[in-house]
Amino acid sequence: MKRRRLEEYFIDNYTEIFSRMKDCDHGNGNSLNPYHLEGSVWNHTQMVLDALGAETNSTLLLAALLHDVGKPFVRVVEGDRVWFSGHTGRGTMETIDIVKNVKANLDDFSDANTVYVLNLISLHHLFFNYLLSEITEGAVRKLYEKLKRFDYAFVYLLHKLCLADRRGRLTTTGSDCGRIVRLFSLVNPLLYSAYQNPLKDREYTNEVIFNVGIPYSGKSYGSAGYRENYTVISRDNLITEKFKQCTYNEAWELVDHDSLNTELLDNLRKAVRNRENVVIDMTNLSRKSRNTKRCMFPPSYKKTANVYYTGLSIVRSRVGKRTDKYVSWSVVERMMNSYSTPLYDEFDEINFIVQ
Repeated sequence: MKRRRLEEYFIDNYTEIFSRMKDCDHGNGNSLNPYHLEGSVWNHTQMVLDALGAETNSTLLLAALLHDVGKPFVRVVEGDRVWFSGHTGRGTMETIDIVKNVKANLDDFSDANTVYVLNLISLHHLFFNYLLSEITEGAVRKLYEKLKRFDYAFVYLLHKLCLADRRGRLTTTGSDCGRIVRLFSLVNPLLYSAYQNPLKDREYTNEVIFNVGIPYSGKSYGSAGYRENYTVISRDNLITEKFKQCTYNEAWELVDHDSLNTELLDNLRKAVRNRENVVIDMTNLSRKSRNTKRCMFPPSYKKTANVYYTGLSIVRSRVGKRTDKYVSWSVVERMMNSYSTPLYDEFDEINFIVQ
């Protein structure tokens, strides 16, 4: 059975993560979580896979198994409440290597779409944000704008995962499954039409590219290819330029960060005034951090996101090798937790780069 082979491979090869999922309770002691009365993250994962029934799509099965891997890493208890803020971003980054290894070692999962799996994990809560008691035309339009340029096949799988995630739990808050089905039925014609009749790019005079990724994921290396025709603006470069005789970490301690942020924004404004093509070489992980800079660019600029999905095995090796810059692993972890997938209400083009 395909599902069983996947679970056995995961349990045998990722014993620590499996144990953390088994030990990670959605509640706290006698305080049950009304949204997850089934107990542990692993119990919930099993129920989500059960909800998929005889599903054989490799991409969907893999995403369902891994969709809540991030929860044990971010679990916080506040009084009688348990929070998992940032679990989708953390789970996305933690599973890059797992997905690649499953594809390489399980023949019947070799056809899984890596980018689809990672984006399913990072977006599996998206539909839930629009489950109002009355689903309005405005809510449907907002959801459409976020998803309009994703492959239709991906959005269909996202809907199936969201539905299985809702069915795969015990709760006292009632079922949202009917509203998920209705929401998809309303947004589906818009998405299918966009798939059948791809939206044409407008005419742009310039482009701004946002690098999106955790430290050591290869963003600066990727930016080097744009330097001939683009102005690369980097907060880290501003820091090191001010203290050329210091290491990056020494400069970080010495610099006035408020003043530096002002200078960064001034440089972006100057680039817009001069009609320059721009690469913003920063982590840009959260939607809020991107919007602060994105809103500075007029509609004449094509807005592109290059998202770096680099496995943590590679990232860890680079942490030890870099002598010019050191970012502690605890900082890298916090940044993983803040990752929010770029969507099409933010960007005109999104490129997912798997390393």
